[in-house]
Amino acid sequence: MCSKCFEIDYKKFMTEQEWLDFDLQLVKKLGSNKMQHLRDVDGEHFYECLSCHEKWKLRDPDQGFRGYFLKA
Repeated sequence: MCSKCFEIDYKKFMTEQEWLDFDLQLVKKLGSNKMQHLRDVDGEHFYECLSCHEKWKLRDPDQGFRGYFLKA
């Protein structure tokens, strides 16, 4: 983990606003080439930090499911 990717992981997104704030950060990091999308597998999205090479997995929230963003 590093400041160019994410310094914490999310075991679940507690609120819709937390999810929206996170999603905006992720889009900005992807757009500024700090992170890259690797692949999608069974509804999970995998990303890698281009600085520290940490790999992450994301599951978008959906209805009652809160989603997550964790080290892969």
